[in-house]
Amino acid sequence: MALREYLRIPGTAARTSLTQFLVGENCLAMERMRWSDHTHPAVPPELRLCRFCASAVEDDVHAAFQCTVRQEIVQVRDEFYRWLGNAAGSRGFGSGLTEEKKSVQYSG
Repeated sequence: MALREYLRIPGTAARTSLTQFLVGENCLAMERMRWSDHTHPAVPPELRLCRFCASAVEDDVHAAFQCTVRQEIVQVRDEFYRWLGNAAGSRGFGSGLTEEKKSVQYSG
């Protein structure tokens, strides 16, 4: 088994956050509202709405690629797309992401 590149991220907090996101152990509504306890029942998946826009289910795809309400998130996402485009271009994978490719639609 090879060392995954995300494990090389400097800074424990950033590395931990990304790892949790990748393995589905995060604070998104899709995960938080999955389990019930003595005070709260489990919430059906279609009702686990985004805490920012309240117009879509808050899952990993929505949080990472679709929600546009929080400007800070949009800025970080745009920086990531620029970085990804530069990294892809430097490795011979084309000139990066187009606006079309940025609008990821989840069909799962």
